[in-house]
Amino acid sequence: MPTDKFKTTLVTFKFMAPLDEETMTSRSLLSKLLVRATKKWPTDKAFNRKLSELYGAYVNSFVTKFKDKHVITLTLEIVNERYLKHKDPLFDEG
Repeated sequence: MPTDKFKTTLVTFKFMAPLDEETMTSRSLLSKLLVRATKKWPTDKAFNRKLSELYGAYVNSFVTKFKDKHVITLTLEIVNERYLKHKDPLFDEG
């Protein structure tokens, strides 16, 4: 829902799968790895540096249980580009 109230953009992805004892640990580990590094920024330090370059963008992940589902939630919060002097495509980079 579009609004002019906030100075950041928040994007959340939820991945649901059947709750399974065999995959529970690997899914929890995956959720933590997804917010630590990427192919382009392979170390924790490089990844955090890139987040800082994006005006302190914030990423988070956590795992929850909903009924009989295992849910991985990924969140990205990034500054809204219209509040910047220069119009870099921050959302695309985030």
